[in-house]
Amino acid sequence: MDILLLTSLFIFFLISGLYWFLPYITPKSVQFGVRMPRSREADPAIHAVRRRFHMLLLAVSVPTFVLLIILPAVLKLYWITMLSMAADMVLTYLAYFSSFRKLRALKESGEWYRDVRESIGAAYPEEAGEGSKVLTILTMVPAIAIVALTFYIGIGVYPNLPSVFATHFGANGQPNGYSAKSIGTVFMVPFIQAGITAMMFLIGYAISRTRQEIDVSRPITTADQQERFKVYVRDSLFLFTALIDLTMMMTSLAVWGILPPDSVLVLTLLPVLVGAIVLSAVLMSFGQMGSRLDVPELKGENTGKVNRNDDRYWKGGALYYTPKDPAILVGKRFGVGWTFNFGHRVTWAVFAAIILVPVLIALFSTHLI
Repeated sequence: MDILLLTSLFIFFLISGLYWFLPYITPKSVQFGVRMPRSREADPAIHAVRRRFHMLLLAVSVPTFVLLIILPAVLKLYWITMLSMAADMVLTYLAYFSSFRKLRALKESGEWYRDVRESIGAAYPEEAGEGSKVLTILTMVPAIAIVALTFYIGIGVYPNLPSVFATHFGANGQPNGYSAKSIGTVFMVPFIQAGITAMMFLIGYAISRTRQEIDVSRPITTADQQERFKVYVRDSLFLFTALIDLTMMMTSLAVWGILPPDSVLVLTLLPVLVGAIVLSAVLMSFGQMGSRLDVPELKGENTGKVNRNDDRYWKGGALYYTPKDPAILVGKRFGVGWTFNFGHRVTWAVFAAIILVPVLIALFSTHLI
């Protein structure tokens, strides 16, 4: 079976599966990107919107699966299956957006926030304890070790590589691109590997420093859940980085002739695919911002306060845009993890760096002799 088909199937089921379960793992105070007062968390209207969302999800996912994956596979037009990734992401978001608009309309027409005194809750990170620091360092070690090993192997094989060697392989595992030997061409993938690792470590640090947007009706519980969630996600991210590095090391070994070319695609994709499945399952078990983490000693906590109605800051129920907010990262409204504050200038600098750094590394590598 073509590797493009396998990749498309994996991504399709990953995206569709995540969207199917997301309504169950988001905090009860936010449903489909709409802020809820606690008195409405069990409202039958929310369950009706959830059922409608699942119907919409089936309505867009099944045709995508049949028309952009199954049919091209039968006709052996596997390249068309790549379109299924973009189509599935766009269509599943549209199903979410429709549900977001539906629930927001119900909230406004029902005046759910009428005569409600709104409150804001936030907590800022404290210095991590020694035990947490040690664990974080340990989770960083595998990624650093794999990057170091990749460079070590590359230094060892460099003198024996031919003056012109294969640097790109087709879906059938056969070489279809060649380059002249230089430090830049031989170590291009390890350079990118090191850059990605550094970027992931910076993201992990940024996560540890994000503020906690606590639920004012359950401040102690949600503060504890979110603090634990940040630690778990950061350490899981570092371990996932090691799998990305392993994939890139496999790619380098194939380019250097150490691994057989016909196995390179499977060997390079397998670590990331397995890691993505495990990471997704772990994050979903935690719930968004740790909402599913059990804090038994605080069950029943209720201050009687109501979270601020902040829907106006979320464009389309997904993009956070508030220039006056100093936070760069905020918890996602629908999904697991964090998103950027698109009203902050640093956000656009980060996106520029994400685009420019790989380009600069590639340019540097091709000119390095």
